Amino acid sequence: MRKCIASMNFRPTNLAVFISALLLITGILIIFTPWYIFPVCDAKDPAGASLEDMNQRVTTKMVCSLSSGFMNCWYTARVESLFGVLIILSGIVLLTTKRNSILSGKGVMIMGLGVSVVLIPTTIIGMCDMTGTICNFGTKPALILLGSIVTLLGFSLVIRYHDQYPEFSK
Repeated sequence: MRKCIASMNFRPTNLAVFISALLLITGILIIFTPWYIFPVCDAKDPAGASLEDMNQRVTTKMVCSLSSGFMNCWYTARVESLFGVLIILSGIVLLTTKRNSILSGKGVMIMGLGVSVVLIPTTIIGMCDMTGTICNFGTKPALILLGSIVTLLGFSLVIRYHDQYPEFSK
């Protein structure tokens, strides 16, 4: 046991540093995508108009039909921002990891975050029902792409480090 502990590498590998940098960038993009890059529809009319007035102005302003005050795309944007923060934190934790033996487990966690980013706008919360809004043709595909990138980054950690210490996997 002493020999195994002495042979462990106590600094992050180049791959882990590269994946951490990509996770930081991707997490920031996930946070900014639904708010600034492809902003979701207005959740409420800034002029304080009633729902009937807003539904009449759909042709002049892309405002989705509201039934309960806020739309699905607004909730999706908030939840995706939370997952973006979690992905950024995962990248920071990955940078501070000193043992290669736990990188595979962190890869599984990162894969779960990436799958969650994909499932939120597609299945769990969803987006607007109106097909012509930027929520559906901009925000949703961008979040699916970013979530897929995060999933692939986590998968690459699992593949690379799953057999790092085979004596512990028995």
